[in-house]
Amino acid sequence: MGFACLKTTYEHIELSEHGSPVISGTNMKITELVLAKAEIVWQNQDGVTVMESVLTGILPGVPEREVMMAMIAEGDPTNKLTQK
Repeated sequence: MGFACLKTTYEHIELSEHGSPVISGTNMKITELVLAKAEIVWQNQDGVTVMESVLTGILPGVPEREVMMAMIAEGDPTNKLTQK
């Protein structure tokens, strides 16, 4: 099963036939490389597990970081930590 890809200005990245960025010569999406996962286990003083948590998401790229920095610079009236 083959698929057609379009070259991009990035040497190792192509666009799939559906327009998704993939690693050249594969069908692995770029977003699969930037997925973040954090796991935590909380234990009490006796070593008994009281809570386990898994958090997943996508690491922000340059455009997303620029938006977040602008939001921080402008201030966020909903963020109670920044209110005095």
